Amino acid sequence: MSGKNIKWDRDPEILARLETVAQMMIQGAQRWQIAQGLGVSLRTAARDMNRVRILWRRNTVEVLEDLRLEHREGIRFIQGQAYDQYLTDRADGYKWLKLALECERDLVDLDGVNAPLKVAPTDPTGKHEYSGDALSDTARLARVMAFLERARERRDHEGTGPGGPDGESDLSGVDSQSQMD
Repeated sequence: MSGKNIKWDRDPEILARLETVAQMMIQGAQRWQIAQGLGVSLRTAARDMNRVRILWRRNTVEVLEDLRLEHREGIRFIQGQAYDQYLTDRADGYKWLKLALECERDLVDLDGVNAPLKVAPTDPTGKHEYSGDALSDTARLARVMAFLERARERRDHEGTGPGGPDGESDLSGVDSQSQMD
């Protein structure tokens, strides 16, 4: 360590190295390749890769916030123009007032002021609402037991698994013998 009291995201030396790490990551380099290319340890390469991801996230959040503010100002401008037209153009006042109110709805949506929509889970087809009480506890248990039985059969057929070919334990990690007791 250099003994500097500078945070990594303000240290010019680290930031310069992170730029190289970012370029290597974009090109699909693995951690060991980055370590080798920069002459650093695997641990340093992993830490640098995480730091690059942190910087990318920060940048994304900042860009999104800037875009949100830009859109907000644009909507506010249109809304102001619509109110001005509403006050001066009595013949089409309703049209301008409607536009101003639409702008207000857009601002509410943009700022996330509305309560979140409730979304009901559906069956695998997506067409019918999922009914959580469709299976009884007995039916659920039967499905789990059938799954375990298929896993045991696959293990026995392949001759491998956590307990080895002797079948000392099933895929759940529970001894077969203790299940029978």
